Amino acid sequence: MDFDSHLEVPRKIPFFEKLEADKVIKIAAGENSSAALTSSGKIYAWGNNENYEIGVGDEEEFFETICANTPTMLKISELNVIKEMCLGTNTMMLKSNIGHIYVVGLKIWRYPKKFDVPAELEVQQMCCGMDYFSVLFKESRVMYYGGPFTKNYYSTQMEYPEKTEITNPSFFPSRVQYMTGKYNYCAAILYPIIEQ
Repeated sequence: MDFDSHLEVPRKIPFFEKLEADKVIKIAAGENSSAALTSSGKIYAWGNNENYEIGVGDEEEFFETICANTPTMLKISELNVIKEMCLGTNTMMLKSNIGHIYVVGLKIWRYPKKFDVPAELEVQQMCCGMDYFSVLFKESRVMYYGGPFTKNYYSTQMEYPEKTEITNPSFFPSRVQYMTGKYNYCAAILYPIIEQ
């Protein structure tokens, strides 16, 4: 594959024809990278990896894997069945079949790192973009790392927080039903809280 050219018509990726019974069931696109999830819970990623956003490469390699020219299975797929994924500009989030969430990217995490979420909260959705990860819980709370939730995010001296934080109940004006993000933005659908 040639990642330096822009295609004007769809093109088949022959790599996935080799998987036979293991079919692609979900795809995701970041700014300069892509990923596919198969029916057996394997994650394949390709494209730019300059910020470690697709988590490919070998820990023993001396040189960084800056670009994966063909879909490459993430090693985390050997130990976990992945059920969900999302890609941001320089980030990727994965959710396993037992509810563990993993993150890569930001030129910080080269290989998937567990994103610890409180056991008492139930994960509803994940989203990520440029410099941030976030998780929406069914309790309408949002857990985040970096990005638009962080004070002084747009300053040139932004420092990443040492740990994740959870929004307080008054952060959003009403109950969060759905959340999505791309680039430097995060958007949410809110449902009004009806007083009884």
